Amino acid sequence: MICKNNNKCKTGLKIVVSSFLVFLLIIKINWVEVWGYISNANIYLIAWYIIFYVLGLIVSARKWQVLARFKQFKNNFLFYFKSYLLGTFLNNFFPSFIGGDTYRVYSLGKPVQKVSKSSTTVIVDRISGLVSIMILSVAFAWMNYEVLISHQIIVWIIIALIVLLVCVFAGVLFFDSKFVQYFVKFLPQFIQRYIKQIFAFRHPAIASKALGYSFLFAIVGVAIANYLLFKSIGVCLSVEDYISVIFLSSIIAAMPISVGNIGVKEWAYVFLFGIFGVTSNAAVTVVLLSRVLQMLVSLIAVPFYLQSKNKLEYKK
Repeated sequence: MICKNNNKCKTGLKIVVSSFLVFLLIIKINWVEVWGYISNANIYLIAWYIIFYVLGLIVSARKWQVLARFKQFKNNFLFYFKSYLLGTFLNNFFPSFIGGDTYRVYSLGKPVQKVSKSSTTVIVDRISGLVSIMILSVAFAWMNYEVLISHQIIVWIIIALIVLLVCVFAGVLFFDSKFVQYFVKFLPQFIQRYIKQIFAFRHPAIASKALGYSFLFAIVGVAIANYLLFKSIGVCLSVEDYISVIFLSSIIAAMPISVGNIGVKEWAYVFLFGIFGVTSNAAVTVVLLSRVLQMLVSLIAVPFYLQSKNKLEYKK
């Protein structure tokens, strides 16, 4: 039977993938050992993880503010930080495009009737973050190329990332060329206008700031923060081994094949960190800890959301 609704089909397929991957985790992982890791985790290192994770959110919120100002949005930093927090909370339950990102788009654009412009800031925020992670994945993978090259799937991932990066930078550099514009003109007018809005962020001052903040978040909110989680449960990885795959794991986890990357992120950690001797139980523990801690941090924004919602209802 052919599915008539593509969105429902995609969501259903993601649920199936997540369920299957979680089922494999349930039968493979020793959950008694996982609980042992969690119950004996170093609380001080957990606290430092939260600090660095929040610092990463601050950097991300500041990047979004820079992108929004480029589109003439005048909100203060606290607005972007609260919206980012609540968006992160919603992403725990929904795919980004119907959860956190949609909330961010509407929280920024709806009050001033500029939803289209606000959506470009969120899209460019996502793209710049993904590009920075891709660059770091390729750059740091070479630190352990003698080990990683023996795993063919990693080699193909690196090649794919390099090709994608070349395409992205080529698109940015040659968007205004006659060759590219020849194909763009066949698109509907509203899509052409929207694409031009996105490519307007190519402005050197804006693009450099967006990538700079993205790199800073990747180092602070991803690399350092998650390294602290490994240390908190007693897993001692060398910095060289750890940094060579942490960004690759983020790339794999970002693949839109499951709901909220559930199952995908866990198996990415099991595979990549398992190369360096980390047990499956320890790898899954780190992912579960990060999920729970991120959700707890994002709960801080819920009272702000309820407050703003009540104010809106009162005005109506």
